[in-house]
Amino acid sequence: MRRPSALTAVVLTVALGVGLGGCVLGASEPAPPAEIVVTELDGPFAPLGIQFTGLPAGELVTLTSTAELPAAWYSSEAEFRVGDDGTVDLAAVAPESGDWAGADSMAPFWSMHGTRTARWDIWDEAFDVELTVRDAAGEELAQTVVTRPGTAPGVAVSEVNEPGIEGVFALPSVEHADMAADTAGAAVAPRPGVLVFTGSDGGLDGAAATARWVAGLGYPALGISYFGGEGQPEALENVPVETFEAGLAWLRAQPEVDLDRVFTFGISRGGEMALWLATEHPDLVTGAIAPVGAGAVVCGYPQGIAWTRGGEALAGDCTMSVVGSPSTRLDVAAIDGPVVLACGTDDELWDSCAALDDIVDRRSATDATTLATRGEGAMHAVSWPPYLPLFFGASVTPQQIAATRAVQQDFWRDVVSVLAE
Repeated sequence: MRRPSALTAVVLTVALGVGLGGCVLGASEPAPPAEIVVTELDGPFAPLGIQFTGLPAGELVTLTSTAELPAAWYSSEAEFRVGDDGTVDLAAVAPESGDWAGADSMAPFWSMHGTRTARWDIWDEAFDVELTVRDAAGEELAQTVVTRPGTAPGVAVSEVNEPGIEGVFALPSVEHADMAADTAGAAVAPRPGVLVFTGSDGGLDGAAATARWVAGLGYPALGISYFGGEGQPEALENVPVETFEAGLAWLRAQPEVDLDRVFTFGISRGGEMALWLATEHPDLVTGAIAPVGAGAVVCGYPQGIAWTRGGEALAGDCTMSVVGSPSTRLDVAAIDGPVVLACGTDDELWDSCAALDDIVDRRSATDATTLATRGEGAMHAVSWPPYLPLFFGASVTPQQIAATRAVQQDFWRDVVSVLAE
């Protein structure tokens, strides 16, 4: 059941007058004012339902969303046809035109565009989004300001620079993680922990951002770099798996981490390493999260061997195929814990859905949980938070963006479901 949202900070309504939309009301029965109704929904990153009510039936109205952050400004706009009952439910009605395609209550937020920035942290804390509905003449009918909680509210971040590790440790706020606190204010009551690393960028920016998102959902996470950092390989070639094992050992040594619930989270090329760690160290790793990842040892980029162990090639061989060969496939069926996967059929980097199908097929004979989202028309960026206004590129269609956003929502629901078990 939906409930009125406490996030709706301001609601300004404008009476539509008597007789709008062909409905004639008596003097004692004024037309109801137009209103934007916002309701909280269940799910990670605080999804919302949005409806317009009290509007003239059959008329065109425009919704504008704007957000002003420090050194950044964003907006989106879409036009809707009002139903016979004077309402528009964004979850059920697609816009006639605008910045997104398809019915989606959260599209006014993720479709915003504006300042180009590579900084993920501008969305960590709470920010306001103003929603305004106007008629065809541009007259304001209703307005509300929605406070979004941010993707990592109250998360504490610390750098980790130890032998073999270049990382960022993200801890959820005590309140968000529902942890008790001792007299020194340190979080107790260990939670499932997550070791995070990204794909062919290899660096710390994406891993740190993802670690903050995981911590924002209530779970301690260590994001690590595995190439491109100080003392690390310059490219995705001859990367020692000892880097990941060192990060795993460090994470497991933290008092905030439940040692019986430790997960690896590798994105794209990092996905195969997330799966490898789960197969190689079943006593240390509960399960693996591997969006757009392969279940085989893929060759390096731009060439050579990607992974080494003890200075030697990890599997003695590598593959250029995401499904691999008998000598390069990881034993994904041996992972007793959950595996979370996601892909897009329009993946612009590699055939991530062929990789997903291969992993799902090879785990189908086991009783272990495999949660897989196969997104028709979705692209590579399935591990981004679903409601942020991030730049996809000028050649990407609104349909591809909407499909990718839908996969992101399902993927993060799956992530939370396995961490919360």
